[in-house]
Amino acid sequence: MEKNLRVNYALARWFKLIAVAVFSINCAACIFYLLVAYNDDPSNTWIAKVVPLEDNFRQLSLGSRDITSMYWSVTIFSTIGFGDLQAVNSNESLTCLIVMFVDCGVGAYVTGNVPLKEYGLLGLIRLWRLKRVYDVFARMEKNLCVNYALARWFKLIAVAVFSINRAACIFYLLVAYNDDPSNTWIAKVVPLEDNFRQLSLGSRYIISMYWSVTIFSTIGFGDL
Repeated sequence: MEKNLRVNYALARWFKLIAVAVFSINCAACIFYLLVAYNDDPSNTWIAKVVPLEDNFRQLSLGSRDITSMYWSVTIFSTIGFGDLQAVNSNESLTCLIVMFVDCGVGAYVTGNVPLKEYGLLGLIRLWRLKRVYDVFARMEKNLCVNYALARWFKLIAVAVFSINRAACIFYLLVAYNDDPSNTWIAKVVPLEDNFRQLSLGSRYIISMYWSVTIFSTIGFGDL
């Protein structure tokens, strides 16, 4: 694909890197699931934090089990690690060590091969139909009266703030349109007997932004 002149080189590179990342994450997720499936005592595994001890994890749908395994795998490969899922026995600890070492290599490979020059970050913004924003920064960078470095900094900050804000809005909508808000992430902040809408709009926005920033910064305190 990369050598095919009919295929955009940058897009081919992006698809290749995404395929490498998805393949690695999926393999790790399968291993995490097998650690539970072949354990005589599933209550002594990582999935016990998701499934109540009195229930059998196999009662979950196959899709739910796959999503849960993929979720833990992604939090490791993205270096976020919320802390809501973790290794609870020696086999899982050893597996996590191996996965984290592999993640270092995969992460370095993907990061080092991102075709930023051919298809830069603001090129992605154009795909998001933010052409006007792109044009503004393009004019700023070409304007001799504007410091080029400052223009680049403002551009990168704008991209980060936009992405974080969009994610925060999505997190909030997941709660706002859920019939049972007590079964959502915001229940860790708002007592179950209270309604999260009793919080001021500013407080709700800050909480959503806080969770979004902990994800984008790959910190993941684990409190949300």
